Amino acid sequence: MTRKPDPRYTGENGKFDHKLYRKVYYQEGRDERERNTERDNATKREWKKNNPEKVKESGRKYYEGNKAEINARTLKNQRDNPEKYKEIQRRSMLLRKYSITPEQYKELVDKQRGLCAICEKPLDLKGKRLPPIDHRHSDGKIRGVVHGNCNRGIGYLGDDPNLLRKAADYLEAHDGQ
Repeated sequence: MTRKPDPRYTGENGKFDHKLYRKVYYQEGRDERERNTERDNATKREWKKNNPEKVKESGRKYYEGNKAEINARTLKNQRDNPEKYKEIQRRSMLLRKYSITPEQYKELVDKQRGLCAICEKPLDLKGKRLPPIDHRHSDGKIRGVVHGNCNRGIGYLGDDPNLLRKAADYLEAHDGQ
């Protein structure tokens, strides 16, 4: 009894084709490795999610052991790509201080038509620093994007609307004298 060759490895002539066999064999191997990689990555992500302290400690140990190399690489990247580094700093600051992305910041500015929320003069978005975000200090709720001087003005008066009205009344009462 003769065995029929596997149809996956049979050439046009109906006989076993070694090149076709290798091609199919290696493709199946690649597919299996990809499935294993996806499964392994999912397992690693799950472990990291369930063990944040161990992940943090591992990162800390790595940093301590490679501090000089990491710092040198970071400085080199900052020198080689100053615009990219500035963008990374801005993104990090917005996320850390206000929990918003640069895209959400741009939406705030667009909503205000590029004007300060207090004095309604154009905001300088091309400068070294982004115009500050005015927010309630009690709960961090964002009120708008303002000029630095406008932000400091309301800040020096303790974000108190009554005190701001008194200051406005004072200026109006003594205007021109």
